[in-house]
Amino acid sequence: MVLVPAFSFASNLTSVETRYFDVVGEETRSVSYVSELAEHIANEVNQFLPEGGVYFPNSILITLRPEEHVHFDGDSTLTVEDQGSVRLDFRWSETLTFEQTCYAITEAFLTRYALYQHGPKGPENMQAWPVHALALDSLYSLRAAILLSHLNDMQAATFIGAADLMSAKHIGAREPNFAHHAYLWLNTIRQTFKSRELTRLLIEYSIAGIDPSELVAQQVLPSDPTETVTTLELWWREQRDLFLQVDYELFELMSTSRAWIEDMVNFDAYRENGGELKNLRSLWQQREDPKLRELLEARQELIRLRIEVVNPIYYNAARSLGALFELALTEDSRSHEFMHTLVAYLGDIEYAKHIEEVTMNLLDK
Repeated sequence: MVLVPAFSFASNLTSVETRYFDVVGEETRSVSYVSELAEHIANEVNQFLPEGGVYFPNSILITLRPEEHVHFDGDSTLTVEDQGSVRLDFRWSETLTFEQTCYAITEAFLTRYALYQHGPKGPENMQAWPVHALALDSLYSLRAAILLSHLNDMQAATFIGAADLMSAKHIGAREPNFAHHAYLWLNTIRQTFKSRELTRLLIEYSIAGIDPSELVAQQVLPSDPTETVTTLELWWREQRDLFLQVDYELFELMSTSRAWIEDMVNFDAYRENGGELKNLRSLWQQREDPKLRELLEARQELIRLRIEVVNPIYYNAARSLGALFELALTEDSRSHEFMHTLVAYLGDIEYAKHIEEVTMNLLDK
């Protein structure tokens, strides 16, 4: 990996390369954490992009800059460089919030996607709403309590119509009310559209800068002329108001929690970078490896952030996995404690999968 010239001041840089990102900074723990967070966000966003996800010929560079080496205003800046390269620079300090971090990474990912799919003018044509909606979708997947706070804020907020949402071009961060409406728009669309492919098509239109109003109207407005005539704006206002009236239980689907836990125990990227890890049991033998420790610490933090929204069926598995990582990181832990916790995790995850299978079979009858 080639570091950008502006980062040549540091002699103690550390970096982590993942499927979509190269994260560079001075603190290994921060670099590992941001790399895991960025991959999580990419996986969340990929659910709304072409099936199978996307591939970029060059990674997005993320730099975590200490205050004395920041030469831009604000907490982050996004730069499009030659050959479609994208660089995201963070002012890495306590003023940077988790919400700002999620937004900036989502913006960088979608900017790179727009460049890859639609050429140099792609980011200019991209509409604003999918950037904000997908950023909040990733944020809520880790901190669901923030969703309740945002829904409360929207109760007295000015309504933003469908035309205004779908016509606004992406020119950087907008006011919170726009972002909140963008998320509700996305959530309403995916609940209303008959297939995930149609939702993906809507996102694709919006990233390309194409007005998706006709596509939405075809899916949500009545085709029978004898039915009550309505408009897209009236439909959207009704859906938005209904959304705000509902009391929500903020738990994931069973399948979502299962897939996330499977990601937490996937160490393919670590192995590809030279790490030796056969399975979870071998965490104990490899626990002194600095790179593995950084990875486990980052995943521990993601488990801590997300466990409040994990489906109750998978809660024990997530908790025991976090305990397993903690034992691998604790200096004075004993091997028998590690093995006991590993057995507990394996039992919890198999039991949860069994309950999910039984539940889905009952629902299918």
